[in-house]
Amino acid sequence: MKNIFLIILSLFLVTSCEKEIDLDLEDQSGQIVIEGNVTDQAGPYYVKITKSVAFTQANQYPAIENAKVVLSDNTGQTETLLYVGNGRYQTSTFVGQSGRTYTLKIQAEGKEYISTSTMPEAVVFEGLDQDSFIVGGETSYTLLPVFADPQALGTVIFSVIRLTIILSNIFRNFQTM
Repeated sequence: MKNIFLIILSLFLVTSCEKEIDLDLEDQSGQIVIEGNVTDQAGPYYVKITKSVAFTQANQYPAIENAKVVLSDNTGQTETLLYVGNGRYQTSTFVGQSGRTYTLKIQAEGKEYISTSTMPEAVVFEGLDQDSFIVGGETSYTLLPVFADPQALGTVIFSVIRLTIILSNIFRNFQTM
């Protein structure tokens, strides 16, 4: 009975309907795209400035080469980034630290872009917990990171992100080797 149900279900899924959808994607090419990251790890840090391309074009984004890029924090640390090629601008002496508020100012193609963000305090990774459960008659395993959020964020949470790893397939592959 179970096999008949699975066969009927498989046939239903294979013979499902198709509907063609025509998406009217507006051309957003030529928009400036800014990517950057400051961490509490040693630099240098990079800011990449490119232009978007149409959805139908290859993902080769034109670089912005003559921008003025200034990175600063709330303690007075300020640096003008140097252009190193391919739309990338690099710091040389800037030091990132958690708890500080950072401002990125960019002047490119006659416009100014400003962004401000505060780097949160680091969350200490305390370890991994392992849990198992049965799905479809097979045992699956989940690894749960264990950490405590800083009190400034409110509630203490010991495991927020569930990284699901189905180890039964991995073990099965090792057994067939």
